[in-house]
Amino acid sequence: MPTCQHLGCDDVIGKTHCREHTKNHTQEEIKCGLCGYLLKNEHVLRAHMDIHKEVQPLPCGLCNKVFLFASSLEQHTKYEHETNNPVEIVSVFCTCQVCGKIFKNLQNLRMHERQIHLGVPKQHICECCGAMFYSGSKLRLHMLRHTGERPFTCEICGLRFGTKHRLGNHLVCHSEARPHACGVCGKTFKRQRNLGMHEQNSHGVFSQGSSKEKVVVSFSCQMCKKHFTTKQKLAVHMREHTGERPFRCNICGKVLSSKMGKKNHIRTHTGERPYKCNICELALKTHAQLYSHLQIHSDNKPFSCSYCQKTFRRRPHLVSHLRTHTGEKPYSCTVCDRAFSQKADMKKHMDKIHNILGSSK
Repeated sequence: MPTCQHLGCDDVIGKTHCREHTKNHTQEEIKCGLCGYLLKNEHVLRAHMDIHKEVQPLPCGLCNKVFLFASSLEQHTKYEHETNNPVEIVSVFCTCQVCGKIFKNLQNLRMHERQIHLGVPKQHICECCGAMFYSGSKLRLHMLRHTGERPFTCEICGLRFGTKHRLGNHLVCHSEARPHACGVCGKTFKRQRNLGMHEQNSHGVFSQGSSKEKVVVSFSCQMCKKHFTTKQKLAVHMREHTGERPFRCNICGKVLSSKMGKKNHIRTHTGERPYKCNICELALKTHAQLYSHLQIHSDNKPFSCSYCQKTFRRRPHLVSHLRTHTGEKPYSCTVCDRAFSQKADMKKHMDKIHNILGSSK
């Protein structure tokens, strides 16, 4: 079915219901004579008309109709000509005809067109925190953070999730299948995103745009050889080596290396605990703490030791355990250079033997 052409409305309606549906919108809207979009006033219309000055219309290859946006052409071919070739959609329909930006899917392209080139305002406002969104679906997804509602339950371990997509991602941990293989070293992974992270960090390989083509990107850290997709991400990473901490707490003056770190730190002053466990109702300060806590309620232990097959709920616990096999001792006393496999043991040593609070080198 076609989508309502009213600016900012994503409702899918049939032709028979179109007239009734448009009664929901105000009568002051102005229709663009070139593309048919409804705009809320003449000022927005004048800004919108600038788009038509530089954009070449997109002709339908099956009839004589032309369209301003790729998303509109795709909708036309899908519903009028009943064609929905995913290869053609990715190669032709996912490029913005105004600025040339390429998107992974049509949904992202359409959102870009409305927000950037049509000036759609953020009309959906959260009554709890004031956050604004372009669509009602985004607002509903955001509201789950406030309500704590998690309607999708894993039938295997009982964990609950806010969206079906997150439940689907979780179910992968219960499967032994590892269908995603690295094209460089052959290592396999359960999830596509884990493969992507491996290719980036280990081989400097990245997916380009919406295609499956892999390219090597040169934004690499000269100190630890990690790779990044942008200079900005590399700059943020470099703070781990330089010790730069540009974010200062305005309450106690503590400086932190990231904006998220500052946000989490401020909660130690305010006492805010916005993340609540839906099983035992324990409230926590960060999403990472909530994720770690939820493992307590699950019998799932996806991290397995390659030496003794012992399993763990969390990766850090596995890493710590592996040192009992490898003999690695990465934590050294700054006074006597004695080495320890665990950071806690090193701190105890420095406190007991040297009477100072320990820290790793």
